Amino acid sequence: GLTWDKVTARAARWLEPVRAYAPHLVEEMRGIADGAGTGLLDVLALNARGEVIYDKSFAEIAAAGAGEGPAEEEPAEGCTSFAAYGPASGDGHVYAGQNWDWRAGVADTVVMIRIVQPPKPTLIMQVEAGQIGRQGANSAGIAFNANGLGGRFDDRIGLPQTVVRRTVLDQDNIADALDV
Repeated sequence: GLTWDKVTARAARWLEPVRAYAPHLVEEMRGIADGAGTGLLDVLALNARGEVIYDKSFAEIAAAGAGEGPAEEEPAEGCTSFAAYGPASGDGHVYAGQNWDWRAGVADTVVMIRIVQPPKPTLIMQVEAGQIGRQGANSAGIAFNANGLGGRFDDRIGLPQTVVRRTVLDQDNIADALDV
């Protein structure tokens, strides 16, 4: 596997794109880091975890035998999401949810958080400790679920999925959430 120094060095590539898109989320990550007694890049690495570990360059390093990439390809198993509404829900309400069965080794790091952030909607999310966004719902009635379907990313830098997911859940109407 990679050393933590190499993970945080790779994660640093996402700092400026996130800062340009959502500076308040960089400040939130800084607050998480301060509260945990660690550095901003440590928390950013947690938030770019998917992008870091599924970067094609890591697989190429491992294939070359350098010992720095993932030791082996994990099976593309993960989440199952559902939504029921109208007659399917039995009472006319909308229900949405998902399981998250990615890797048993992270079970002790998964937490439920509630974020009250006036004037934005209140959020409830299931995250890995230190992350700013993942699956959840908000007080405006927006729910967000996502399934990992396997594959690898190239080395282009966009926004970590945790930032996109959080930005969706920060919206107070579905039109703005879909525009994210």
